[in-house]
Amino acid sequence: MAVGGSAPVPTGPASRSEIVRNFASWLGLFGITAAFHAAEKAIDNLYPWKLRQFAEEEGPSSPFARLLEDILGFQFTILMTTTACTIFSANMFVGLMSQLFGSTGAAYSSTVLTILTIFFAELIPKAIGVSNPELSARLMVRPINFASSMLKPVSFLFTSLSTLLLKFVGLEISEDEGQDVSEEMLKMMILGARSSGGIQKEEGKMMQSVLRLEDMSCNQIMRPRVDVVAIDKSESLGDLLQLSIDSRCARIPVFQGDIDNIIGIAKLKNVLKYLAAPGNSLNATVEEILEPERDKPFFVYEASAAWDVLQEMRKKRHHMGVVVDEHGGTSGIITMEDLIEEVVGDIYDEDELEDLKDDDAMILWDADQQRYLISGAADLREIDSGLRLCIDEETFSSFASFSGWVCDEAGRIPKEGDYLLVSKYILKVLEADERRVLRLSVEEMSEDEEEENAGDREKEKERQSGGPSLSIVGQFVRLGPSAHMVGEGISAKSAVGKGYASTDDSAVIAKNARGHKFARTGAIAPIAKSAEAKESVSMVESVHSARNVAEAAFAYTDVSAIIAKSVGGRGFVNTIEGESSAKNVGGAPFAFMDA
Repeated sequence: MAVGGSAPVPTGPASRSEIVRNFASWLGLFGITAAFHAAEKAIDNLYPWKLRQFAEEEGPSSPFARLLEDILGFQFTILMTTTACTIFSANMFVGLMSQLFGSTGAAYSSTVLTILTIFFAELIPKAIGVSNPELSARLMVRPINFASSMLKPVSFLFTSLSTLLLKFVGLEISEDEGQDVSEEMLKMMILGARSSGGIQKEEGKMMQSVLRLEDMSCNQIMRPRVDVVAIDKSESLGDLLQLSIDSRCARIPVFQGDIDNIIGIAKLKNVLKYLAAPGNSLNATVEEILEPERDKPFFVYEASAAWDVLQEMRKKRHHMGVVVDEHGGTSGIITMEDLIEEVVGDIYDEDELEDLKDDDAMILWDADQQRYLISGAADLREIDSGLRLCIDEETFSSFASFSGWVCDEAGRIPKEGDYLLVSKYILKVLEADERRVLRLSVEEMSEDEEEENAGDREKEKERQSGGPSLSIVGQFVRLGPSAHMVGEGISAKSAVGKGYASTDDSAVIAKNARGHKFARTGAIAPIAKSAEAKESVSMVESVHSARNVAEAAFAYTDVSAIIAKSVGGRGFVNTIEGESSAKNVGGAPFAFMDA
């Protein structure tokens, strides 16, 4: 910023050579100010890591090495030089304007100089320093070092006084301040390097995977208990070999009684060594080839950090760990290959590549039906990255597989044929058992379906503040985060947000959830078959409309009236057109309908 000053107005006209001399002097000071401002911004951007790189590449004689040795002196040199140049150039500019335009020029000199300084000594030089930091730094580092040497005594004096003053008020100057890089900063640096092309995309992904591994726990990577291939110690070696061939595992956990009591790890190479000895046969038991020290299982807690487990397995030379829960039961197993694959991606051997079929692949694209076919065991983070489901980190810490997340969204284990609407996708369960979802299809909704789904979601928010939710889009059921399905039907909050809408095994939910023709609710109980239930119709929690087909009494409605016999048979409720009556024997609300 220019500092306004005053200079004596000459009593006589100045010669042309004097004016040129004064202008050249002012321009030189002005240029030094601009250059130092550009260098200041450039070095701020490069400090400390890039400057260290330059110093290491160029050796001890590098000007960057000298600059790093006294970074506070550099800052003082920039400040001292730009301040002095600004003051002297301001006085010279006022005198120059006076020489050219007399008293009028002197009056407007401060305004003109301020504008010139802002644009040509501040904004533009600093923009150049930010956009071309390396070039700017290399051009200016030697002049700055020279100026720093010239101002060394003054710099030392002012720096010492500043340090004493800061200590007096309880502060300290640290040259290392700001050099520590947090994990979040490192992640941002990696993303920036990938975006700018400084590192390859795959390299950046690998670096991010290493950082993510430090935040992951074993239960997010392990092979879950239901997928663990293990053998009882009393089984024969023939059975062990067959199990090894079928599972393609060279190491198989051995248990006694049940899988929660793993006593060792059977290695295929030890089996072959045993069989190679004379007199040994496949009829021997697995227990006979186990050695207490050599084949002792390596146990890890399920909440342990994956990075720590990797380091521990590497040090102790274990290739497989048994993951246990807080009660000591077996949660799953984790292998060195599982941990490495988190960093470098899936690793297949030649046999796996030859036999890898479409049915076994985690993610496939069905071009004919324009949909994804995804295994329930697929990595949830990978699915989120591909489909952009915007899943939060807290969910990633709770679920590692796509199946687990889908079950959580549904509130239960969905059955084959169930649909869920998530974001802009239709998820259909293609294959499932009583314990988990095995395979799903993911299809993007059409624009009409997406708009209808969005409209229903907004209405749902207006009608209720929380709890289970259900709405119907076309023929697809959208389940909210806490909605659940019971039996063969669906149990969830009704569309109007009061009570519960239920269906029995033979019930059919009407196609339009907005209630214009909420017609058939069951083949056995014709409830409101011909009536039109407007949005003002509501059911309170004590109402059950023919939920139990074993009951003899069912509600029946026609266009003009509702005659509803209570389940206990103790009274009747009548609602005449234009009036409302809602009572039963106990006096609790039973039904309500506008005309």
